[in-house]
Order: sequence, then C-alpha cells, then structure tokens
Amino acid sequence: MQVLFFLGIQSILACCVILYFNLDFTWAALLAIPLMIVLVLMGTAIGVILVPLGALYKDVGESVGIILRFAFFLTPVVYPPPETWPYSALVQWNPVTPLLMGARDLITKGSVSDIVPIMVTSGGVFFVGAIALIFFHISVPIVLERLGA
Repeated sequence: MQVLFFLGIQSILACCVILYFNLDFTWAALLAIPLMIVLVLMGTAIGVILVPLGALYKDVGESVGIILRFAFFLTPVVYPPPETWPYSALVQWNPVTPLLMGARDLITKGSVSDIVPIMVTSGGVFFVGAIALIFFHISVPIVLERLGA
C-alpha cells in the first residue's frame, strides 16, 4: 500500500510538471498507467523473493540498498540512454528500461517507438511474479521453522 501511495503522489507531481512545461496531453499518455503498474508489480515480485531470504540472511537486506543505488545509475531516468558499448548493453539488458522509457515516451510524445521490449518485459514480470508467489508459499514454512516461530 505504501508503494501505491507514493505512486499516487509521484503521479500528481508528474501531472504538475506536465502542466508547467505545457506538454500536449494525448489520450495515449493514459497508457503509461499500465506500464507503471507493471513496474510496481516488478518491484513487488522481487520483494516477495527477497523477503524469505532476508529473514534468514541479514546480509540480503543490507545488500539490497547497495544494489538499488547501483541499479539506479543503470536505468536512464535522468539521462538519455547511452549509445556506445558497453554502457548501451548494460542499459539495454536492464528490465526496468523498456517500461520506464515506454511510460516516459507515452507521456511526453504520445507514442512508443518499440513495443516489443515492453511486451517481453511485461510478460517476464508476470512470469517471475508467479514464480515468486510459488517460492514464497514454499519457503515461508521453512523460514518459520528455522526462525523457531
């Protein structure tokens, strides 16, 4: 619920920025909402996988912050995607990139240049999410037994 709350606040701020810079609103911009939902589901799936591991091994919880800081720089949030190798390969293989750039293109341009990476990544998110739920349901009794609860 906290993630959805912050998504709502950030969406309001994004609308204010769009109004401030006088960007043309197209109905295609509303298609960015499902892409943002897929991004939230991606984070949730990764979190569901990491929760049992973090309960058993404290290093997992501590390393997530370091990995996320590094991953932030691999995602073209505040800079255009690099075109020279090896940086372009790192950004291209980042699963967040097609969803984020697709949402940004829909909001600012009203269209997406390439839909295939978005569809592949979205399908992968739903597949990993299903695997994460199965992993969670299998691992929770084991984690509880190891923790002595």
